[in-house]
Amino acid sequence: MKRVVSEWPYSTEHNLSNISLNRVAWLGQAACCIHSKTPCTITMEAWHLVSKENRDIADSIASKIISEYEFNHNEKEKVCPRLF
Repeated sequence: MKRVVSEWPYSTEHNLSNISLNRVAWLGQAACCIHSKTPCTITMEAWHLVSKENRDIADSIASKIISEYEFNHNEKEKVCPRLF
C-alpha cells in the first residue's frame, strides 16, 4: 500500500483526499494492482474469498496508510498552501 502512495501520487491524491470515496477499498485494490497486476474487478470479485481475519488486517493496514497520508498531506499544505 505504501508503494501505491509512492508510485501513484496523482491517483493517491485524487482518491485519498476525497472522503466521500471508500478510500480503504481503493487503496487495497490499487495495492493488488501494483503488486500482482490484478485488475480492480478481479480484486472486488475475489475479496469475499479472503478470510475475515485477513480482510480485517488488510483494512487496518489501509486505515493506517491513509492516516499517514493525511498527516503528511496536511503538513505539506501548511508549508505550501494551494492557491486555488
